[in-house]
Amino acid sequence: MIHSWRIAVEARLRRLARGIRVRLLPLRYKLLPAHAAWRRPDPPQWPLEPASAKPGIAKYEFSMFSQNGEDGILRFIFSMIGCSSRVFLEFGFGAVENNSLRLILHEGFAGVFIDGSSAEVKALNSAARTMGITNVKAIQRFLDLGNLKATILAAGLPSGIDPLLIDVDGNDSWFWNDTDYVSARVVAIEFNASLGPDLSVTVPYEPLFESYAKLPWASATAHRSQPPCPD
Repeated sequence: MIHSWRIAVEARLRRLARGIRVRLLPLRYKLLPAHAAWRRPDPPQWPLEPASAKPGIAKYEFSMFSQNGEDGILRFIFSMIGCSSRVFLEFGFGAVENNSLRLILHEGFAGVFIDGSSAEVKALNSAARTMGITNVKAIQRFLDLGNLKATILAAGLPSGIDPLLIDVDGNDSWFWNDTDYVSARVVAIEFNASLGPDLSVTVPYEPLFESYAKLPWASATAHRSQPPCPD
């Protein structure tokens, strides 16, 4: 009984915190426009210290705009396999925190972002216009299995893309299973790292899944070195 009450209270507090954050986002981007954070130089050498001491692909982890080292690992992967269309699709993003921004700014990628947040979408589109980037757009849509395919097909992407990046804090696995019509060379999907590497589980599908109303979730990754995108 006490445990259930505590979970309910924590869920309400997370929803409250989420609501405050959503309301403050427009003010944040008004005071500090997204494009101001986009002017970061690309590190000239990979892997970087101290990550170079890590085993395997983890040594290439580096976050310029990503949460958990995805920028560096994506750079390493594409340095090994090369780039093809240089087009990405990412759903679930922030205007200054996502997995595609480094590819856009430093490797000439084009593509589409999709997210339910009007503030993030407006901030990214405004920053792209300010920077003179015309081949990237953000679409506002709260995705579910009912609108996912139509939204992606209407985005005007080529038949084959380089990375597909999914970070929606809940229905990630369900969306991945429903995107067999997307031909991507690299896929990065967020997962709950707190569950460990051995379990294969996911949340029950809910069209209106809101992570802040559920238990806390940990994040995840996808993954790249020097020189990027060899011919």
